[in-house]
Formats: sequence, C-alpha cells, structure tokens
Amino acid sequence: MAAINGKALYSERRLSSGKMKPKTRKELLMYNSITSIVSQVVSFVCTFALTRLILANFGSNVNGLVASITQFLGFISFLEMGIGAVVKSALYKPLADEDYDEVSKVIISTKKFYRTIAKVLIVYTVILIIVFPIISREEFSPIYTGSLVLIISISLFAQYYFGMPYQLMLNADQRTYIPTLTCCITLILNTCLSATFIYMGASIQIVKLVTSLVYIIRPVFYSIYVRKHYPLNEKQLLDEEPLKQKWNGLAQHIAYVVVNYTDIVVLTVFSSLSSVSIYTVYHNVTIGIQQVISSISVGISAMLGNVLYSESKERLRDTFGLVEWFFHTVTVVFFTITGILIMPFVYLYTRGVEDVNYIIPAFAILITVAQASYSIRTPYETMVLAANHFKQTQKSAVIEVILNIGVSVVLVFNFGLIGVAIGTLVAMSYRTFYFVFYLKNNILDYNIWRFFKLLILDLVQVMICLLVCCGFLKFYSEVNSWIDWIIRAVITSVVSITVCGTVNYIFNRKYLQDIIIKFAKRR
Repeated sequence: MAAINGKALYSERRLSSGKMKPKTRKELLMYNSITSIVSQVVSFVCTFALTRLILANFGSNVNGLVASITQFLGFISFLEMGIGAVVKSALYKPLADEDYDEVSKVIISTKKFYRTIAKVLIVYTVILIIVFPIISREEFSPIYTGSLVLIISISLFAQYYFGMPYQLMLNADQRTYIPTLTCCITLILNTCLSATFIYMGASIQIVKLVTSLVYIIRPVFYSIYVRKHYPLNEKQLLDEEPLKQKWNGLAQHIAYVVVNYTDIVVLTVFSSLSSVSIYTVYHNVTIGIQQVISSISVGISAMLGNVLYSESKERLRDTFGLVEWFFHTVTVVFFTITGILIMPFVYLYTRGVEDVNYIIPAFAILITVAQASYSIRTPYETMVLAANHFKQTQKSAVIEVILNIGVSVVLVFNFGLIGVAIGTLVAMSYRTFYFVFYLKNNILDYNIWRFFKLLILDLVQVMICLLVCCGFLKFYSEVNSWIDWIIRAVITSVVSITVCGTVNYIFNRKYLQDIIIKFAKRR
C-alpha cells in the first residue's frame, strides 16, 4: 500500500511541477549529455583560472600543498568500496516501477553506509593533521598545513554525510543533469569568490574555506530537491539489507582510486611539493580532456547493457563496433590536439612563475599518452562492466594497482615526474589490453584484429597530424601570446579533424556514415 500511495503522490508531483514533467529516454540522454559536456568545460576553465591565481599569488609549493592534501583526503573514498554502482543498480527497477517504499529502503541503507564513512573521515582528518607535516617534509608549519587539511575536509564531510545517497538516486533516475548543473553553478560561484578573496590579499586558508563553504551547497541542495520531488519514507525500519551486493565492484573501485591518486602521493612522499605543482598543471590539462571524452559517453553504459540483454548477438556486435570506432576516433582527435598544444599552453600559463621550471616535454608526452590509453579503453571496460563481470575482472584491477605503485615508486627516485608518468602509462596500458582480450574471450564474439587495426590507424592519424603541425608548421616552438596559441589551436584542430575524417573515410566509411546519419536524424 505504501508503494501504491507513494506512486500516486509522485505522479501528482510530476504533473504539478514543471521541473519533473515526464521526459523520454532520448530527451533525458540529451539533457544529461549536454549538461555533462558543459560542466566539464566549466570545470576545465575554472580549475585553470583558480590554479593560475594560486600559482601567481602563493607560489608553486602552496599549489602543490593544496593538491597533495586534496589527494590524501581523497583516499577516504577507498571506504566506498564501489558501493555507488551497486546502489544505482539496486535503484533502477524500483524507480522504473515507482515503488518508493523499496527506493526508501535502499536510500536508508545507503545513508547509513555513507554516514559511517563521514565519521571515519573525521578520524582520518585528525590523523592527517598530525602526520602530513612529517610526510611533506616542506617548510610549512604544522599549524599552516593542519589548518588547510581541516578546511579542505569540510566539504568532503558534507558530501558523505548529507548528499551522496540523493546524488546517486538522481543519477539512477536518469536525472544526472540536476547534480551536474548544481556542480556547474557552484564551480563558477567558487571561482568568482575565491578570485575576489585572492585579490583582496586573503590567506590560502581563507580562500579554501570559501571553497568548502560553497561546495556544501551541493549536498544540501540534493537533499532538499529529492525530499521535495520524491515521496520517500526514511523513518521506516529495515527488516533485511536491501543492498545484498555491497562487495561487488570493490577491486574496480580500489583500482580507480589508486590509479587516480597514486601519482601525487608518490611525489609528495618521495619527491617535493614543487613536483606535485608541476604534475598538477599538466594533469589538469590531460584529465580535463579525458573527462570531456567521458562526458560524451554518458548513457553509453545503459545503452550497451540494454542491447546486451535484449538484442541479438549480431545487433550487439554492430552497436559495439560503432561505439568502439567512435571512441578511438574521438580520442585520437582530442589527444592529438592536446599533445601538440600542451607545451606552448603550459609555457604561457606559467609565464611569470619563476620558482619552478614547468617546461618538461618528456613528461608532457607520457602523461598525454597515458590518459589517451585510458580513454581508448572506455568502450571495452563499459561493455565488460555492463555485463556485470565485476568479480571476474577484479584480479586485473589488483594488477593495475600493483603496476602503478610499483613502477612509480621504483622510477621516481631517478626520474622524478617522468618515472611517475611511466608508472601510470604502464598500468593504464596493461588494463586497456586486458579488457580487450577479456571481452573477446568471455562476452562478445569479437575479432581481436579489429582492435589492432584501429590502433594502427590511430597511430597513423597521429603521425600525419604531427608531421603537418610540427614538421611543416613548426608548432613545437614557443608561442608569444595567447592570440598566437589560439590561432595554433584552431589550425591544429582543423588539421586533426581533416586527417581523421579522411583516414576514416578511406578505412571506416560505414561507421563514419552511420554517425553522420544518426546526428542528422537528431536534428
């Protein structure tokens, strides 16, 4: 009866609220995809604007300190154990059935879990306040670093204690655009307020306190929004655990956390905060591009999962083939442009910052190739996880972690930043190839030579673009102004798109035509 009443109440709310009018899957996919791309662009711009202000006003060591503290605090997400994917999976059916009695049970269980993490975060923060000054081995006083650790942890605590269950629920209900837009607005607000306080001469502690307070808006808004638009009953007692698959996805989650956080931790412990600052500048570029590509894939997982279970194997192969080709092509275009433009960008971006040399071409190449490898594996990983093969692939996740940590620690002493980048590249490349072979052997009747053909074509396209832009146009030389860089960016983009379009017209004409037809139909 509770489920029926909840369903009726929810339907009434949907009709009385313009924000919750029924939308088709295509409309939701469009909303989610567009807002995700916009959010990534906003994040990219805001991150670089704020990092530049911190570098110019506080120096490389402070920038490295902030980045390092943020990464160390991020390790608390180890405790999530990949439960986010399990929660969304548990919510899909009751949300589709509008069974809000069952949805409420999942939210209650999820809230208990994340509030436990929030409490552990408090203990972890206290430990970090004591230990971090010893780990960083820099000139900052314990009070200086300890206060930063405490301030930066505030918004993370609020996220786990108030907002995470509701954010997961909105994502599961195909309304990702709501938290995405909220994130977008708070990013812009934080950048404006932080820049104002920096220009006023405020300390880095005040600037980061502003950030933490602004970011508290997110979880508070999620909580208010969900409670207003969904008839949840969070006061009921659970007679059984609704999240029976809590441990699924643990290895994949640990691998994700380690791969994304290891580099800065290794540099903090075995190198210096100035190295962390250099890493952060380059990483912000490459991870920004990688996230833009990931934002394009919003909805791909659900689509592949649907085709996997509801269509013929032939239909599945055709759909996957198109998705696979699309990601290879987009990755080549985006990361070729990035590889050519990243050095002149960093030169202009860090001009006037004299305390550290930011021009390290070998590191730029390695970190660009590493993130490109991560982007290329997206369709293979998505297909494997859509088939719910978490447990079967957990060993590869562990191996990826061992490779990343092991190679990075061994090489950082002699090669510094470059050694860490090699560790990341080795780990990401290994798992990319693993997913390709696993897909062939366990899920899809997949011709492995398709992957190597695409990989060879990827390299051919990259080499032609490099030949044109660096060989003929000499784009590897230093730039004199941002106008000069923008002109190079436009020319490089035209060259990359033209080269990739031509090569794919010759070798993958069918997929190119399919994509053009799909976009034309949307219009």
